Amino acid sequence: MIELSKKDAIRFNAASQMIPSGVQTMLDVGCGTGDFLNHFVDKSVKTFAVDQDLKGLMHAHAPKSLAYIGALPFSDNAVDLVTCMEVIEHLPHGLYEMALLEISRVAKKYILITVPYKQDLKLMLVQCPFCFSRYNHYLHIRSFDEEKISQLLGKQDWVCQSTMLINEKFDYHLPTPFVHFYRLIFIKEMPFETKCPICGYEKRALLKPINPQTHASKSFIKSLKSLLVKIVPKKKSYSWIAGLYVRN
Repeated sequence: MIELSKKDAIRFNAASQMIPSGVQTMLDVGCGTGDFLNHFVDKSVKTFAVDQDLKGLMHAHAPKSLAYIGALPFSDNAVDLVTCMEVIEHLPHGLYEMALLEISRVAKKYILITVPYKQDLKLMLVQCPFCFSRYNHYLHIRSFDEEKISQLLGKQDWVCQSTMLINEKFDYHLPTPFVHFYRLIFIKEMPFETKCPICGYEKRALLKPINPQTHASKSFIKSLKSLLVKIVPKKKSYSWIAGLYVRN
């Protein structure tokens, strides 16, 4: 059984509250391990799950398909509601547009999409120690706010009926010059047990001797970060934004 984090539980619970009454059939595109369908959707709703990762898909309880988001194995207007949560922020040009078309084609009445809210993608960059490429730690390549979400499916002739901001939080708010300074000084290393999307390098958590110079440099950076935390003001924000769409 996959253990659900507190933040994911908050996100799934909020999304479940946006499901319109009367929905009888539902498809979750990019379902991951199926946690949303498994635990947060009314059992009276007939659900289906789609993902391109077989390992995660095996945990979904609903009828499932190993499929590509750009070519969903469902007929037009196949289900009342299509959900797609924390997926489209990963999609490159071409596939992004195809995915929105496919989701719009399969949905009969409603579409529910959730994405991270107002992420500063540049601030989240990490660097590969092998090829020195910089990329987003979570492999996010798109950022969304209220305007982008409200207009997301306009070209597909869907109207945004409502939006919801999920999981209130307080982030440090740096003036623009300090943000540029932060990006220049604090270049994060790629996390352990991850793979660089550019060269494929995998960083393993191996034990190795500590370099005194590297240790001193990291200690200085840690001290500087601690100082900034004390003087930088915080600003209210949210972790995710959800949009519910209906046919125009």
